[in-house]
Amino acid sequence: MNPEALRAIPKRLITNPETLGRVCWNLANQLTDKRWILDEVRDTDYLRRLREQIGFEVPLGDKEIQPTKNEVYAAFFATKQIVEGYRGNPADIDTYRLVMSIGQSIDESDVPPHVIDEIFALKASYERSDDDDDEDDDDDDDAFETVLDIVDRDNLDQFEITREQEIVYEITGGGDIETYDLTYTYLIDKESVHEIHYSSEEGTRITAPITISSTGEEVDRRPAILLYLSDSQLETEVEEMDESWFQFIQERTMIEIASFGGQDQLDHRRQALAIIGLLGSGLFSLKDLASNK
Repeated sequence: MNPEALRAIPKRLITNPETLGRVCWNLANQLTDKRWILDEVRDTDYLRRLREQIGFEVPLGDKEIQPTKNEVYAAFFATKQIVEGYRGNPADIDTYRLVMSIGQSIDESDVPPHVIDEIFALKASYERSDDDDDEDDDDDDDAFETVLDIVDRDNLDQFEITREQEIVYEITGGGDIETYDLTYTYLIDKESVHEIHYSSEEGTRITAPITISSTGEEVDRRPAILLYLSDSQLETEVEEMDESWFQFIQERTMIEIASFGGQDQLDHRRQALAIIGLLGSGLFSLKDLASNK
């Protein structure tokens, strides 16, 4: 399973949504030993995972150069739901979910500055919350509940940092993509410490901080749905925001999310079929799965 070796998806496979629906149905049928049409077969799933390490740990002066670790995860889920059909008779509706996640270990310098700022703002909020708690539990000073209890800006390079990108598609039996999601997550020592999420149903779950200019204290957070703003509107929206927020919306991650949200059904069908092609690499071909049921 090598995502870099994926072949281009022929245009004839993405023009009609019914083709994607047929590919999903045939894959479910293959996974159930050609029993997907039977009423008693209700769901099936299939996943593949690949982990690889590039390089080795090498000491360099006072630091250690860490190897690059990559993980690719792809999954297919098929299920049936009973609905009221013709003349009130029960009928099965098939739906499908595709998931693809790519994780890669990165260096501290690869983390956008705004992400580091928000991670340590979260750490500061935890510390303030702890100060407000009961101070009688002195015996637990050596214990920590989150990696943020022990990480700081000066020792961040001593921890393993991972960036994950996950795409999720919900697909009808007719091949229409009902919803799609894109999530970027940063992890420190495998613990999630920062997330940016886009959903086709809800828009981008991002807020801009509202601060007191004299003290910098954050008093509220303002929702921002950037994908629905024109360039002129966006300029008006951000002109009063602080510099860190302005840098944030210029980051590549935000650009990729906006691009993902702006894709049409053809683009998303192409990506969905590419995920299925990756899942079936060496086992199922898209050509066979796209044949008639």
